[in-house]
Amino acid sequence: MSPKGVGPQVEGRCSTASLRLHPVTSVSIRELANETSRVFAEIGGSGKPAIVTSRGKPVAVISPIDQDDLYDWVLANAPEFVADMKVADDALVAGEQGTPLEDLVEQFAQSSD
Repeated sequence: MSPKGVGPQVEGRCSTASLRLHPVTSVSIRELANETSRVFAEIGGSGKPAIVTSRGKPVAVISPIDQDDLYDWVLANAPEFVADMKVADDALVAGEQGTPLEDLVEQFAQSSD
């Protein structure tokens, strides 16, 4: 991975120790494909995201996440979920009844058959 600091760009490969020293790192698609487990271990161990590059241009970000942060991530990145929650909240405020849990469980069971 090539560390990318806030200041000047630092070229070359880095170890897990140096990954922790830089706020943002990058990994090429090729390196990610060839060393997936190591890359994810470094990202998880550092707690910092990495930018995935293709031919030197950014194409994606891999960001570590834990169970506590998952709900916040979903809310921030799934606007349709937020919209659905608003519709449900508005319906409850208006006094409308929601779908009973038993009905939802039955619908889920039928859809997974």
